[in-house]
Amino acid sequence: MERGLTQARRSLVVVALIAVLVAVPSTAMAQTAGDRRVVIVLGAGDDAPTAIAQEAIGFWNQVLTELELGTRLVGTTLVATPRSARILENYTRQVWQQAGRLTPGGPGPKEPRRLGDLGADVVVFLSGQPTMSFAWPLRQSAGFFVAVPAETVTRNILAHELGHALGLTHHDNPMVLMCSPCQEAQMIDDGPFLPLTPHDRSRLRELHASAP
Repeated sequence: MERGLTQARRSLVVVALIAVLVAVPSTAMAQTAGDRRVVIVLGAGDDAPTAIAQEAIGFWNQVLTELELGTRLVGTTLVATPRSARILENYTRQVWQQAGRLTPGGPGPKEPRRLGDLGADVVVFLSGQPTMSFAWPLRQSAGFFVAVPAETVTRNILAHELGHALGLTHHDNPMVLMCSPCQEAQMIDDGPFLPLTPHDRSRLRELHASAP
């Protein structure tokens, strides 16, 4: 959880359920065994934040390519119906409200009944709430639920949370992507992506070297 950002600019991360979803045109890629399917879920009709999400996905795919790893993130964009959006908003709020008392992967808020219906490895929910961004590991699958406020999402915030979904942890260096706490000015700026550390790259090789 990022505590260095102001409430107005906080955002969060990873996996979700949708009762009924309407597909929106998205990047078309043939999936392979090493792909991680990322479903970007909009809680409202405005799809502007999806461009930021695709940039963050592109950043990680470039890093994974540079490291000569077989893992790739493949993004699909969906729009939730009002009822489905409420379910996801409730789940986001429950996770956030209990965050200080929860252990990732341990007992927590009950996951929505149809959470696995999306068939995603990572669900990015662009929430309408001013919550802090987070990436939450799901108990019912090996996936993540990433929640980020749609109005304040930036490429660095979303890339940070996707980093958790790829297995990276925090550093106490505020000048790197996986910072904690982070410098607000850097995280809310849509400038260049913040750097990874040598440890981050080594960790990615360790976790994803076996991907086809």
